[in-house]
Amino acid sequence: MVYSSYLVIWSEPEKEEHLRNVFVTSGPMIHELTHLVVDYITGGNVPRWVTEDLSQYEEYRLTGFKFGEPAGLLEQTPYFFKTMEEGFDELPDQTLAYWQSLSAIQYIVEEYGKDSVHQILKVLAGGDSINEAMYEVLGVAQKEFQADWWRWVTVKRGFLNNSRQELKAF
Repeated sequence: MVYSSYLVIWSEPEKEEHLRNVFVTSGPMIHELTHLVVDYITGGNVPRWVTEDLSQYEEYRLTGFKFGEPAGLLEQTPYFFKTMEEGFDELPDQTLAYWQSLSAIQYIVEEYGKDSVHQILKVLAGGDSINEAMYEVLGVAQKEFQADWWRWVTVKRGFLNNSRQELKAF
């Protein structure tokens, strides 16, 4: 573990094992390991937002940790997934980008089933784009997925009566 050596610097020796255990079970280890596994499965052919959504999903599933929802979510226009694909790290609102990534995987699992995630990764491993993978596995192109996902978000968050936001976003 890269980070474990840093624990020794500021921790008391008798607490080191406890801190190392906390780091492995509650820290970023699961998140980072998921990145590694996704990269391995896809041969690196995976957009950043997809590897972030899967890493956050596994981290939440196994540890219960997730970032909070962005303040004023419905006053913001979500990023197009294509924009996230082209420059995830340069997006000005990283909180929104990470939240959007996690909610996308939650939507896929809830609406299409967990196996669909595995199938998308297999298609990506074959060299196809995320748009092609979504179309092949989910039966929708990325643009349609985006609109369906946002409708799902608004219903899940109890924002159904704010239909102007849906039109504004897409």
